[in-house]
Amino acid sequence: TVNAGLAVTSRSHDELSEAVFYDYDITRNTYPSASPSLSLAPTMIVPSRDVGNHGLVGSSSVTSDGRYVLTGSGRDIWNNDDGFHFMKYIRPNNMFIMTAHVDSFNDVEQYAKAGIMARTFICNESPMVFIGRSRGRFYMIWREQLDHNAQEVNFVVDTENESGWVKLEKYGDEYSGYYKVEEEDEWVLLK
Repeated sequence: TVNAGLAVTSRSHDELSEAVFYDYDITRNTYPSASPSLSLAPTMIVPSRDVGNHGLVGSSSVTSDGRYVLTGSGRDIWNNDDGFHFMKYIRPNNMFIMTAHVDSFNDVEQYAKAGIMARTFICNESPMVFIGRSRGRFYMIWREQLDHNAQEVNFVVDTENESGWVKLEKYGDEYSGYYKVEEEDEWVLLK
């Protein structure tokens, strides 16, 4: 299985960042079949939790119009020691596509992050992959082995706000991360 869902870190132990997501969806692919995929979009909230090195306790909720609101503190999603808030769903470790729109993001620090994540374990040193936003950037961050340093690819975007679309695809053992600024834009591959 894999733990997949929404994540936010303030990169501070003393302040919470808040991210609002909409159009969150996870689709299980039946690749290489030509048959339609089965949607695994959540129909109810699974409790969220703080992971790793965090300070203030985070939270999650869903608004009446279907927006997911996450608040979280935490050291970062980076290096070999993550600290963040995670609203996760356990998925079979097979092929899937996860997408979300980061509608708004109250980033209290320059490298605070909000986005979507898949991780093997619910511990701070777990193998993982994350695609999301921070101030002026889209990030894809991944850690291939337990307790190893993370790697990243990021792309600077010239926008007035911290919103944008993120997508994570898993085919076999490979993950690919994409972003776009506006809904009508084409997806741009980060890795």
